[in-house]
Amino acid sequence: KKHVCPECFKRFSRPSSLRIHGNTHSGLTPFSCPYPGCGRRFNVSSNMRRHYRKHKFQPPGNDVKKLRPSYPPWPPKY
Repeated sequence: KKHVCPECFKRFSRPSSLRIHGNTHSGLTPFSCPYPGCGRRFNVSSNMRRHYRKHKFQPPGNDVKKLRPSYPPWPPKY
């Protein structure tokens, strides 16, 4: 595992896992529940999908697995 978090030194095998983990330190919550009127936000997409399933409603043509954050992932690339 060669990708190391600069804040807590946790190690990850993929850079994408490190970027997602970074949301826990930054407080970013880029994934919002698409259920109308809900508005709950999450730092990890899988947590949002698990929450969304509790609504037992899926808008037509909206594939939850394809949702992306509304702003760039952490850490910023320079």
